[in-house]
Amino acid sequence: MPKRIRTVPGSKNGRSRRIVLNSSAIKTLELATYAYNQLNGCVLLHGAYGTGKSTAVEMIARDRGATKSDIQYVHINGSQFNDVRKSGLLHNAMQWGVINHQTPVLIVDEADVLSKDIQLWLRSFIDEWQHRALIMLTSNYIGNIDGSIRDRCDCMEVRGFTPAQAASVIVTVLENHQLRINARLVEQQAALELTSSDSTLSLRTVGRLCDKIALDSQKFNSPQPALKLV
Repeated sequence: MPKRIRTVPGSKNGRSRRIVLNSSAIKTLELATYAYNQLNGCVLLHGAYGTGKSTAVEMIARDRGATKSDIQYVHINGSQFNDVRKSGLLHNAMQWGVINHQTPVLIVDEADVLSKDIQLWLRSFIDEWQHRALIMLTSNYIGNIDGSIRDRCDCMEVRGFTPAQAASVIVTVLENHQLRINARLVEQQAALELTSSDSTLSLRTVGRLCDKIALDSQKFNSPQPALKLV
């Protein structure tokens, strides 16, 4: 049976505990530190599309007590960053959190789309707030992130799943719902999901396959209605 993929460790009820990531490719213990130990600073998750980066940072923010309605919580895409920066919202959110003894949280998805000048501004922002706030960035192309920003971040790569790893995740999830599935058969189905240009599966693909297998299993195990000849 393939080796199980660990979830991010942490408190029993924390949302981050339910994040499923490729544990061989990301420092899950260090990532959990930001969720449960009130560690501030700057985190950069990088990797291919669909590997769970945005979901991971969002759940960590929630485990830190932040909700989308909070003034001190800002979650934006890189394409929106310059407009939000000009509005003064970022500094206002950080200041509000500090004044009210709440951890300010900034999440910037797809930070690699930021221009060179905006990245330099972000670097100064990180220098000003990283000891008083939690700043989390995601990037599909880490090479597009300025080296001075990477140097200021705890950088973690999030990779996709091999068919064996995907099977381990799916089997674990389904076992938690009292569904027992043959891991080898799941691995074979996962391998069929690979495209000619990909060697790993995205977390979204793994999730869809898990749903499909669960539905197929329930149909197979459910009693079929008796047919009547009319």
